[in-house]
Amino acid sequence: MDTYNYKEVNIDEVQMRNNATWKPLMRQLFVFSGVASIYFVLGLSFGAPTVFIPQIRKESNFTNILTDDMASWLASVHGYSAIPWVLIIPIVSRC
Repeated sequence: MDTYNYKEVNIDEVQMRNNATWKPLMRQLFVFSGVASIYFVLGLSFGAPTVFIPQIRKESNFTNILTDDMASWLASVHGYSAIPWVLIIPIVSRC
């Protein structure tokens, strides 16, 4: 039968190794949660016109209060709110 030489494990060394592995993971989760939440919110804002434009057309008491041109502007103006975040998010996620 073979003999094995086992190395004694120091408890302090194991605890240091466990603490060191959690710190980068927590940083990555923090950065990911910020990036994911802003994309989630932007998705909600891009999807909102598909709901409120038909509601405005249905519930308006006046005829032609929401023209096709105005509906087009309402649907596209949310895209301009994402322009700063398209530039900021890659910079933040790189850190």
